[in-house]
Amino acid sequence: MRQKGTKVLVLGSCTTRDYAVIRGLGLAGVNVVASVEDNQNSPFVRSRYLMSTVTLPDKMDVANWVEALASHLKETHYDLVIPPDDYTCHAIHNNRWLLDIARIALPDADSWENIYYKERTFDIAQEIGIPVPEGFVLKQRQDASEIVDQVLSYPVVVKPLSSKVDTDEGMVWLKHEYAYNKDEMLAAAGNLLKFTGVSIQEYCPGVGMGVGVLAHRGESLYCFQWLRVHEPEKGGASSYRVSVPLDNDIMQASKSLIKKLSWTGVAMIEYRYDADTRRYWLMEVNGRFWGSLPLAIASKANFPYMLHQMYVEGPNSVNTQAYKSGIYCRNIEKDIFWLIENLKSGGDKYSHHLPLSKVLSEIKQVLLLHERFDELNMGDPVPGIVVVYRLIINLASRIFKKIKLKVMVTLLCNPFFGRLLNVRLWFYRKFLSKGKVMFVCFGNICRSPFAYHSWMRKTSGKNAAVSAGYGGRSGRPSPAEAIEAAREYDVDLELNQSQLIDEQLIESSQLIFCMDKKNILYILETWPDTFHKCFLLGNLGGGDNEISDPYRKDVSEFSSVYKKIDHLIGILIHRLGARQE
Repeated sequence: MRQKGTKVLVLGSCTTRDYAVIRGLGLAGVNVVASVEDNQNSPFVRSRYLMSTVTLPDKMDVANWVEALASHLKETHYDLVIPPDDYTCHAIHNNRWLLDIARIALPDADSWENIYYKERTFDIAQEIGIPVPEGFVLKQRQDASEIVDQVLSYPVVVKPLSSKVDTDEGMVWLKHEYAYNKDEMLAAAGNLLKFTGVSIQEYCPGVGMGVGVLAHRGESLYCFQWLRVHEPEKGGASSYRVSVPLDNDIMQASKSLIKKLSWTGVAMIEYRYDADTRRYWLMEVNGRFWGSLPLAIASKANFPYMLHQMYVEGPNSVNTQAYKSGIYCRNIEKDIFWLIENLKSGGDKYSHHLPLSKVLSEIKQVLLLHERFDELNMGDPVPGIVVVYRLIINLASRIFKKIKLKVMVTLLCNPFFGRLLNVRLWFYRKFLSKGKVMFVCFGNICRSPFAYHSWMRKTSGKNAAVSAGYGGRSGRPSPAEAIEAAREYDVDLELNQSQLIDEQLIESSQLIFCMDKKNILYILETWPDTFHKCFLLGNLGGGDNEISDPYRKDVSEFSSVYKKIDHLIGILIHRLGARQE
């Protein structure tokens, strides 16, 4: 291979984005060194475009990672150092004074912070007339309750103001969520507010559109545009995209934003684009290489090498040849899981669901030789072969686990198997009588709290118990219908506050009683080792062994459900030999 004589350090080698950076530089003949982490076994270190690797600590351990990188840069000269992801960019940004011994492809501090903090990005965009979604910014928990009535329609997008947050336990990666009602919005906002501020944004119709930019001091040197073809339901990187010609309006908006930011380096500007109305909204700006970078390289827009040219040879040396539109690029692993989710999802107006017929029609892009793959390249086949091999093993393992899980749930919910529960309860009574009992339902506001209070009333609080759920958020009260129906059984749910199941509750409970199959499925999926202590409460009685959820039903339905639970708790106490009132 033709050598340029320059040497570049790429700070990562485990993702397809890292590989695209390595490959883009290698295709142009640059000597590439990539960092690997301790015990990392990435398929991309097998690339023919890698000259060598250097081992650094886990980048989640920021202090040690920065110290090791600084030490390496003092010993080894590189013409350019490229941080390809958010973690490495942010770690370097926060430690510039330690790492100014090398030329690093990162913009100045002010520019970086203007896109790192999403609120600033939106303020700047609005100043220059770029459309952004309407919404609210929350700084603390009580803010969420105050704006509930101001949200006129759902769904909304609940986004962290900063997607990367330094904590005492290291860097935390935060993702946005879609909320389809008030409870989901409050739950999502509450989870994110533990780490950072939150933006509640209106839902914007259309498809995801990206613009990749290379800029020098606010001047856009090169632009590349693409559309998402396959979009994940819960957000995140697209697994299948297509390069498209530059749209004049969006291009002008992108260049204006880059100029206002005085940006230097690569950036990805994400929009939501509605083809029917030709409206667009700015979603975010990422100041580093993006997940769809393999598409850009496949379309002859070699951003890694252009970035190298700009920093090493000067901005005037950047090769700005036009890219090819109509090129499709697929991430094999992500797209398989996208397909599985797409088959499960519905087709409502807010869904990214694609009909199976449309998915199958994509085969024509392969036949027309318009399709490429993130991982597989004819000129560098080994990494892709390793990826496919590992994917096959991974899928086989997942299928086996699914089958195993289905068998376990079927056994636990089978009435015949339920008869063996008496044997288990006898063993528990004889040998494990000091353990705690946990009652589980979905939200911990209707069924499981009643079971807990019924247990505590019947045993006079002499036997340890707890109730929990896994849906919604902690701290939710029981509905009025539940409180009224529970009074018939001398159970007071007035002060009940829901709590979510966690590892500590699982470990401290020696028996776990679920209300329906979905509860058991969740427990076994999350904690597979609980099979020996997880049961369906309804198996203690005759008839239907599932206890249906009365949520959003009338008082009579709650009363019927509570009568069944109260009866079953009496049976459970008797068979356990628990101390009664």
